[in-house]
Amino acid sequence: MSNPLDTEPGSELFSNYEAELKLVEADLTQKVQQIPELSGEERKQAIRGAERAVDEAKELRYTDDPQDAQLEQRQQLLSGTERLGRSSQRLQESQRIALETEQIGASTLADLHQQRNVLENTHRNLLQSEGYVDRSVKTLRGMARRMATNRLITIAIITVLVLLIIGVIYSKFK
Repeated sequence: MSNPLDTEPGSELFSNYEAELKLVEADLTQKVQQIPELSGEERKQAIRGAERAVDEAKELRYTDDPQDAQLEQRQQLLSGTERLGRSSQRLQESQRIALETEQIGASTLADLHQQRNVLENTHRNLLQSEGYVDRSVKTLRGMARRMATNRLITIAIITVLVLLIIGVIYSKFK
C-alpha cells in the first residue's frame, strides 16, 4: 500500500494538492487576521468567508486520500446495490400484484359470463311462460264464453220446460 504523501516521480497529484492547500491556508490566514479589525456586517461576512475556506481545506484534505475515495466509491456502490435490490423487490411485488389482479379479472369475467348465461336462460323461460299464460288466458276466455252460452241454453230450456208444464196444466184444466 502506497502512501499518498510519497514524492516519487509522477506524483503531480501530490504537488497540485500541496499548492492548493497552501493557497487555501494563505487565504484563511488573511481572513482570520482581518476579523478583529472589522465590525458589524463586514465582520459577519469575513467570518462566513473564513468558514467557507475551512470547509474548502477539509474537502482538499479528504480528496487527497485514495483510501477515502475508495471507501466513498465502495459506499456509493453498496448504496446503489441496495437501491437496486429495493427496486427489484418493488418490481417483483408489482408483478405479483399485476398477476393477482389479472387472475381476479379472469375470475370476475368468468362469473359475469355465467351470470349472463343464467339471465339469458331466465329470459327464455320467461318468454316461454308468457306464451303459456297467453294460451291459458285464451282457454279460460273460451271456457267462460261456453259457460255463459251453456247457462243461456240451460235458462232457455228451463224456461221452455216451465212454459210447457204451465201449458199442459192449463190445457188439463180447461
